[in-house]
Amino acid sequence: MKFSALTALYILPSVLAQQESKEQIIYNLTSENFESFITSHPLALIDFYTTWCIYCTRLSPKLELAATMLQGLELEVPVVVGKVDCTTKRLDRRGIIPFCEDIGVTSLPSLKVYRQGVFQEDYRGPSTAEDITKFMVGESKKWEGTEKGEIQTG
Repeated sequence: MKFSALTALYILPSVLAQQESKEQIIYNLTSENFESFITSHPLALIDFYTTWCIYCTRLSPKLELAATMLQGLELEVPVVVGKVDCTTKRLDRRGIIPFCEDIGVTSLPSLKVYRQGVFQEDYRGPSTAEDITKFMVGESKKWEGTEKGEIQTG
């Protein structure tokens, strides 16, 4: 599936109309609910961010648009998007809470893909809504034609 700015213009209005009936586009996660969230969704993209990171604040609206676009697509395996605020109240080690460091957050923002509760890879592509959406559509397609729990690689 090829995405373009024109594709986003056609998909976005119908997605925004559907959005009113959906509960959330991006789920707010904490160290308390993170594990249950990633294990209860077959495919998740998680944004680890801080409130003081300029790159994180620039990514946020793009990620919200990507999540909205993903909700509007009929995918083999639906993609959920979550975010974890790694900001700590006191600045211990670069100001990132230990939970995020334990997960492997080494830079901000950090987008990580989880399948069935297991970390798969970091998203390292361009930070546009279109590119993030395209990448996650590809991740969903890795499941096509496989038995539940078997994931195609490559």
